[in-house]
Formats: sequence, C-alpha cells, structure tokens
Amino acid sequence: MTKAFAVGFDDLTQEQLEPVPLRIEGEIPRWLAGAFLRNGPAWFTIDGQRYQHWFDGLAMLHRFGFHQGTVIYNSRFLQSRNYMRTRESGQPEYDQFASNPRRSIWAKIVDSLYFPLQFGNNDLVSFGRLDDCWVALGETPIPLTFDPVTLESPDGPWKFKDWVIGMITSAHPVRDERRRTLYNYDTFVFPGLSKYVVWRLDDGTRNRQKLVSLRASRPSYMHSFGASENYLIVTELPLRLRPLSMLMGAFTGTPFIENFDWTGEDVIFTVIEKDSGSVTGTFRAPAFFAFHHVNAWEDGSGVINVDIARYDDASVIEQTYFSQLLGEDGGHLPVSQLVRFRVPTVGSGALMPPEVLSATAFEMPAIHPGLVGHRYRFTYGYGFDESGNLNDTLYKVDLDATPERRLTRWSEAECYPSEPVFVPRPGAVDEDDGVVLSVLLDARAKASYLLVLDARSFTELGRAWLPRAIPFGLHGTYAPAGSGT
Repeated sequence: MTKAFAVGFDDLTQEQLEPVPLRIEGEIPRWLAGAFLRNGPAWFTIDGQRYQHWFDGLAMLHRFGFHQGTVIYNSRFLQSRNYMRTRESGQPEYDQFASNPRRSIWAKIVDSLYFPLQFGNNDLVSFGRLDDCWVALGETPIPLTFDPVTLESPDGPWKFKDWVIGMITSAHPVRDERRRTLYNYDTFVFPGLSKYVVWRLDDGTRNRQKLVSLRASRPSYMHSFGASENYLIVTELPLRLRPLSMLMGAFTGTPFIENFDWTGEDVIFTVIEKDSGSVTGTFRAPAFFAFHHVNAWEDGSGVINVDIARYDDASVIEQTYFSQLLGEDGGHLPVSQLVRFRVPTVGSGALMPPEVLSATAFEMPAIHPGLVGHRYRFTYGYGFDESGNLNDTLYKVDLDATPERRLTRWSEAECYPSEPVFVPRPGAVDEDDGVVLSVLLDARAKASYLLVLDARSFTELGRAWLPRAIPFGLHGTYAPAGSGT
C-alpha cells in the first residue's frame, strides 16, 4: 500500500518563474517582510533513471515573499552545472549523495581530478551569506551564488581567493555576528594525508584564514559542528570514510555515502578556540550519529553545553533510501533524541553520558537566530510520536520547563512538515515572541502550504496555499527585508 507521504517524493519539473500570489487562510502577520527561502531536491527521475535516495535529486529553490499580510511565491531550479547539463542532455550527468550516473571514461578521468566536480555544484542542502552574496550550499565546497528575488544564478559559483583545498565541507557554516566572520571546515581526502582544515572568513574578503588542521586517517561524515561564543566543537562521528575508495569513486561507480563505514568507535569532540585556533580539549563519548547540532553555549564554569539531535547509529541513512522509504514498511525512521553533552573547554578524557532534553523523535532543530552560541530556552523541530508515518508533527521544546511540560505539539492529519524556522517579531524582547514558518505537504489535497504559527502559543495564525505539491525539502532560511530580498 502506498504511503500518504509518498507524493512528497514525486518529481517536480515545473518551475514558477514569475511570482504568483497565494491564497491565504487565516492571517499572515503584517510585520513579516522579506522572504522565506527553501532548498531541496525536486527532480528525481531522469531518462527513466530514478535516483536512489531522499538526499539525491536536482535542487530547486523556493521563495515565499511577504508584504503587508500577503504572500507571493516563485521557484526555480538551481542553475548548477548538474542541472544545466542534465537538462541539455536529457540524462543524469553528475553524482549524487547515493547515486552515480553512467558516464564515459573521459568524464570519469576529468571528474576524478578534483572530487567536488563530480557533483556539478548541485547545492541542495541549505543557504548562506558570503560577504554580500547569497549562496546555496551543499556538502562539497563549491557554493553557488543566486539572486534571492529571481533565484537565478548569473554569477555562477562563489570563488574563494585562497589555497584552502578540500573535498567535503559542512553545509551548516556558523556565523559570528560579534566578530563579523563565518566559521566552517573543509575535509581534505588522500590516503595517509587526510585532514580537516578549520577556517574563518571575515566580512569583506574572499580569503579564508586557516585556524587549525586536524589529522584524520579516516575522516568522519560530519554534517554540522558546534559553535559557542568563544569555541568551535568539531564532532567526529564513527561513520568513517575510506579515502582511496572515495577518490576512485568516479571509476568504480561507488556513490559518495557508500564510501563510509559505521565503525562503532567513540565520538571525538575537539574543542578549538575561535580567536587563536588553539586546540584546548579533546574528549570522547560512546558511539552515536547526528546530522544536526542545535546550539552550543558556555555556562561560565569552564563547560560548553553542546546540544545535538542524536541517533544511536547511522541507520537513518539506510532508512531514507527510496527502496526503504517508499517500500511496504516505509516511513519507519529511527528516533533522534535531543540531548546535551557537557564538554569542558580545556582537557581530555571521557565525557559523562548526555542529558536527554527530549525523548521524542526530534530533527531539523531551529532556535532564535540571535542566540546562536549563547544560552537559549526554546528550540523548534519536527518528528513523530508514532513511527511509520515519516515526520508528521512540529514541536516546540521549552528547555526551562519540567520534562513533563517541556514539549508542545502541532499536527494535522496526513500533513507532513518541513524544517521549522523561527522569525522574531521586530522589537521583541521575549525569546519566543515571533512566528514559526514551515512548508507542509497536505497528502489529502496533494498540495503544499506555508504554515505560520504563533511561536509563543504554537497555534496557527494562517496558511498560504501553493497551487501544487512540492517535494520534501531540506533546509530554509528567513531573509529579512533589506538583505537583498
């Protein structure tokens, strides 16, 4: 029996190039201005070949523009080399997260010269700002610039002017507003020489400054990392890369993620001082897997609270292959709990077991954007109360409340949310004074809508209906008026 959520993985090949007004139910706050941008895969089946995984597919950008209580919508495929060549040839041209196309020997030779080229900058994960440019981001270090209004990419990839060389990166760089800089890392892969290069990029420059290099014989798959006010926390998970296998992937046809093995080793937390680049601590914890750090903050006692959406292992990757996800027993995802590790700023050794902040399945965490790296109270995410129906519930977690009063839910039958994004109300004082935005698929109507929740009460204010269903995306961001939107 086909699951109701399966329509969220259908191909969407029709762009909405000209903005159209959306039908509103309820009310959209008039103070919302600017745009809500979404990124994610949309085109999964090309020339009869279907990509293998949720994280495959050609990226499409979506824009919801706000003006005095109205919402307009436009969309466009990310104009990557991957998309442009695939559209021209009518067949898959570049690698994906878990799928490799059939390619000529010459194409394999060219692509193997620099691993990121194998993906054709199909940056389908998230968004960022590099200096004054908006960019789409993926897990290879070739960000693609785009216009946040038209969603076109006339200027192509963002070009760094330095010699930091890496094959893999985090799709979640962390911005530090006080220092006016951006932090991230690149993973350089070569047998016997692999390393993580942790760097900063100051506003107004295209030259990354290397903070520190960390040797790694078998680099870890790390989708994100922690950042407090004064420290970075690189969290090496036991999903470990076979470097030679990855470098030969163009010839062997081995997809990116299948070059990693679950080793069950301890997780390694490396603490790096932001200003000096000094490694001040190295700590271990029993094996776990995670995509997303929620936040990290220093409590004043020499400890960093590192909050993570934690899985027991990496089986979530296997469960999100289409063969599993859309199979007869699909939609049964592993539980990721919201946990807190207490990591000293200095020293080494084993960490205490983490505190479970919320035992309910919780993913795609979001917080107040002004509290990144600082103490916070509220986080928002999605998940499920009962396994088997993908992610069908939005959550608000109050970390100051007692465990039995900590969780607030929003759900509607056969409606499946995307990542929630919190937007503070202008002039707000309270941390949860604002709205939560999420794009939901209504499987009954076979259409999607933008949901606007009052963040304080976690009740619906309004929704804006799209003319069609859009596939389940990955990440989004709110771009306030005055930021080019």
